[in-house]
Amino acid sequence: MEKLKPTGEDGNHGRGVFRELTKDDLIMISSWMEEHRMWRDKGEVAEAEAAKTGKGKRELSWIWKIQFGTTEPDRDKLSEAVDEWTTEVIRIEWLHAEASVSRFEEEMKQLEAESERVGKTFRYYQRKWLLAVLTTHKEALRIMEAGGEIPRSMAGAMAYGRRQAIAFERLAITEESRFADLQIEKVKLNI
Repeated sequence: MEKLKPTGEDGNHGRGVFRELTKDDLIMISSWMEEHRMWRDKGEVAEAEAAKTGKGKRELSWIWKIQFGTTEPDRDKLSEAVDEWTTEVIRIEWLHAEASVSRFEEEMKQLEAESERVGKTFRYYQRKWLLAVLTTHKEALRIMEAGGEIPRSMAGAMAYGRRQAIAFERLAITEESRFADLQIEKVKLNI
């Protein structure tokens, strides 16, 4: 484990490399370079005139010069550094986009699987209720064949079972339609 260097003249351990950021330091390197191109195009006389009124070209902020190890990097070094930063930003943006696409595809697979299961689940409950109605109906037939009368509770159970089976059938049809729409959208989006 390393120890901190003794404090420098500025009271910090960076030996004067780091300073407090001011509002003037907060400038994008691209706008600073654009400003310098403009002054180069206007010429030295126009630059000198503007400097007298305090509106000349701005000095590059110290924060951008740290990586060069000097307070006055040359234009080639600066341009090369900006190219490197731009390339790095593009790589990072690509990685973010790739991750977003991957998440989208995963969510689509989950949505597709869930949508398919919902319709199947409703069909399962429809069959379950129809089986209950069939079982109760067989029991009622046996009672009738034996000369007995069907109890009201049994007739009510059959009616309730049929109503439940119809409700689950409607839900299944709706969900199967939504699943088919999802498949169509999937083809349209080419995913």
